[in-house]
Amino acid sequence: MGIAEYKRKPTIFSVVKRGAFFFFLMCSAAVFLYILGTFQQFTDLTQRRLLRLAGFFGLFLSLNSLYGILMDFWFFFRKGRYRVFSDICLYVFLGLFGSLAAALALFINVLAGGRG
Repeated sequence: MGIAEYKRKPTIFSVVKRGAFFFFLMCSAAVFLYILGTFQQFTDLTQRRLLRLAGFFGLFLSLNSLYGILMDFWFFFRKGRYRVFSDICLYVFLGLFGSLAAALALFINVLAGGRG
């Protein structure tokens, strides 16, 4: 009985995970500034730009999370890594957050009279 060797992931997996965290932080910051600006009555142009940023970062967060899920499934079935469930759950949460943020931001922007 030998020691089981740890199967290391390629570098692209850590790049995708860090990219997802970057888009999550940027989307959260845009949503936070929009909410803060609503209470402090920012100008409408600033609010619309914040909504566009939230939609942009939310969309890229969703796409990045989907790519991360697909890569983890591929790695699991190809290499047999067993601790992939936590990564997939994280990507699902981030993808749902990004999709919801993008949808709400674009919906509010359309209601406010913008083009989206």
